Amino acid sequence: MTAVRYRPGRIARITLDRPSVLNAADEAWVADLNACADAAAVDPAARVVVVEGAGTSFCSGIDLNVLAAGRIGRSWFEGWERAMRVLETMDKLVVAAIHGYCIGGGLQVALACDVRVARDDAVLGLPAVKEGLIPGLGVWRLPRFVGLGRARRMVLTGEVVGAREALAIGLVDEVATAEGFAAAVEARAEQLAGVAFASAIEAKHLLDGAFGPYAAALDAYLAAQERALAAPDHAAAMAAWRSRRAT
Repeated sequence: MTAVRYRPGRIARITLDRPSVLNAADEAWVADLNACADAAAVDPAARVVVVEGAGTSFCSGIDLNVLAAGRIGRSWFEGWERAMRVLETMDKLVVAAIHGYCIGGGLQVALACDVRVARDDAVLGLPAVKEGLIPGLGVWRLPRFVGLGRARRMVLTGEVVGAREALAIGLVDEVATAEGFAAAVEARAEQLAGVAFASAIEAKHLLDGAFGPYAAALDAYLAAQERALAAPDHAAAMAAWRSRRAT
């Protein structure tokens, strides 16, 4: 049975689909997520990819039954991090639709997305230390959203936070009620699908190096700006501007 599904389209969807175990990740789950992320990355029709969880939660992280059985090793973690990197570097804009549990690997998936929309019942955290593990490269991603001090506390204690606190500390970008959650996700996806795509993707990649040295950022920016200026999106935006000015 497929553990993660891909639905193509202008707004494509990757669905984490092991609802009986709160979409916990086993070996097939990681393989399927890699396949779905790869499919999304090369889908010519997709501008936005929504990552969502089936059932009552987004994702509860690593499947502890599989971990306890000794079936998780270095290659599993390598496959996991490959999938995270494809999500965060693909030439698409990626939205995490978070509800219920978004802990451990679930939060790692959400952090690899560009924008996070949470339902008000969401619970988020990186409790890996409680299982004697390191929370993946959540140790690298989380500080980029909430700062090193708060990330240090969350990682070292394994504490979880609710949706409203997550919004207050910058861990998510929007919180919606259960009734309005689907509409909020769709509205955010449509907003992102409507932006000037070439420049948005260039900016996305530049943001990935936001904490690197200035000189490298400047060189990358100038090259990206040249590509953005040459893109059809820019020409269309300028034509629309000239049209508005003429009226």
